[in-house]
Amino acid sequence: MIYVLFALILNGKTIPETTFNNMRVVSIKELRKAFDFSTKWIDKKKKLVIKGKNRVIVIIPFNRNVVVNKQGIHVPYEIQWNGKDFFIPVKDIPYIFNNSKSKKGIDVRIEKILFKKKGNGIVLSFISGKKELKYSVKKISYTKIQIILNGKYSGKKPEKIGFIKKVSISSDKGHTKLILITSKKIDITSLKDGVFLLTPKKSKKMIVVLDHQRPKGVTTMAMIGNGAQCEFQALAFQKVLGID
Repeated sequence: MIYVLFALILNGKTIPETTFNNMRVVSIKELRKAFDFSTKWIDKKKKLVIKGKNRVIVIIPFNRNVVVNKQGIHVPYEIQWNGKDFFIPVKDIPYIFNNSKSKKGIDVRIEKILFKKKGNGIVLSFISGKKELKYSVKKISYTKIQIILNGKYSGKKPEKIGFIKKVSISSDKGHTKLILITSKKIDITSLKDGVFLLTPKKSKKMIVVLDHQRPKGVTTMAMIGNGAQCEFQALAFQKVLGID
């Protein structure tokens, strides 16, 4: 591990910076020398809480999610850690230690929105720099999906693809919201933390199979089970198959 000294000027103060994992970084130890704040390591949750005069910052090693004054933000590069001290990439500094008095902090700029085909489904990707941003997905209905992520997007609306027939985008208060309208009922699967796959919902063919397998002329059926699910099945058999 090689340390090379540079200098970063932040809020009028010169702070030594080094290289760590091939990135220009500033250590928390050096930041603590320059600014009046305290730090507390919470071992159980593996996070560092930084308390200053106007802000409280929570950082997690090898993570791009940072909390500033209870406002979650995504920084361009992961926070580094060597087991003893934290190292913040220089390009992350403006997002975490900015001069703005706003409690909202600064949000990441979303550079690309990509819809990628994967099997019979579609993966949604949001790019900032060389990193994929995490996002949340909510199913409003079987054919209407809401996506929210931290950051501002001012690019072109992504083109429709596959079963996604309509896309609307809005940005407000440092967050971007997408509404997707699909031509099919959709299932949502988490591929990894903050990345999701949309696939057409599989149709249920149980009643069709039962109708094919039952003897001709039979109007009675035995069922084993109890509870609401069993009652719904009985009503369905009666309605669709003519079971008495």
